[in-house]
Amino acid sequence: MASTNSLTTNGAINAAIGGTISEITSGDFANGAAMAAMQAGFGDVDNPARDHESGLKYVPDGGRIEVVLSEKTFKTEVAAARSAFTDFEKEYQALADIEELRGVIIRLGAGQFKYSIPVVAPLIAEINFSVPQSQLGWSFSADFHTHPRGRGAERYSKTDLDDRSINKYLRTPKGKFLFAPVGQSGSRAGITNLCRSSSCFDRVSK
Repeated sequence: MASTNSLTTNGAINAAIGGTISEITSGDFANGAAMAAMQAGFGDVDNPARDHESGLKYVPDGGRIEVVLSEKTFKTEVAAARSAFTDFEKEYQALADIEELRGVIIRLGAGQFKYSIPVVAPLIAEINFSVPQSQLGWSFSADFHTHPRGRGAERYSKTDLDDRSINKYLRTPKGKFLFAPVGQSGSRAGITNLCRSSSCFDRVSK
């Protein structure tokens, strides 16, 4: 999953989520690579979101979605990420083995975080998120996603870690709640399981 983001001139936060998010800098991209990625990804009307049988939106690879933020506001990023998974447990359990839930955590200010309502996406897809209702000072804080059952599902994939410029949260089929802080691209250093028990969530039983 690679990712880039910006705060546009009209106040909307945009992010192409696939693995990293470059820092928001007064409405400009931190580097030219991020700018190129954004220009390539946004305004893609050929890949719009559509309804999914789970009740959530399905976004294909290369598609874009205007996110809806959670009604609840959380004091920590971790609490927002955990709630994003637990609040949509039923939907996660209903996914096909080639699908996952994806979303972002938005920092509104000190001690104020919201998660985006998750979308369903195919594996290894780049999803373009936009937060049109954003206000000055808001920023992308983290991204989150789930893994379906399968080989390697209980750990971050190589693709997940291709870029670690933003915090990442992962919910696995056996109930792990993994956290990968900002770090060196491709490295597994610093990854921890935030569960204090054998499982933070229901296991995928299908």
